[in-house]
Amino acid sequence: AVGKFSKSEIKMFKGITKNIVFVDYSPDEDNFDSVVVNFENVTKKVIDYFIKKGHKNIGYIGGKESFKDDRNFIEDYRETTFRSYLADKKMLKEEYIYIGKFSVNDGYTLMKKAIAEKGDNLPTAIFVGSDSMALGCLKALGEAGISVPERVNIIGVNEEL
Repeated sequence: AVGKFSKSEIKMFKGITKNIVFVDYSPDEDNFDSVVVNFENVTKKVIDYFIKKGHKNIGYIGGKESFKDDRNFIEDYRETTFRSYLADKKMLKEEYIYIGKFSVNDGYTLMKKAIAEKGDNLPTAIFVGSDSMALGCLKALGEAGISVPERVNIIGVNEEL
């Protein structure tokens, strides 16, 4: 099963077969095999890289995703790890976190919002929760005349395998 599925959808799958492997989602590690990206690990590595490069103000632009039945949101481990890891390091600044949808348009809109709100206090490094959002961010930065990577460093981490 490729994608993310609600409990009712998983129940339907179990009615068809007990042999299910999830790709890009792990609903229950005790009952199903899965192939997923380790977002916790990659997020920590990106943050460590930013810190090693001397960044003290690190932002996040990401999205919320819901199941196909639109009843519940799916936890995004990039965002939760970003928040907890920077909080542990006493570097988390909630005002540098912008959440929308995983799309080029929302990356663009959220970056424009960050530029307008923060001005000269825009973070020097921004972790972006998808490659498509990163494209929108780069477009907004370019339009504002903000150079990448001289003024702002951007790293996007996609979820597609």
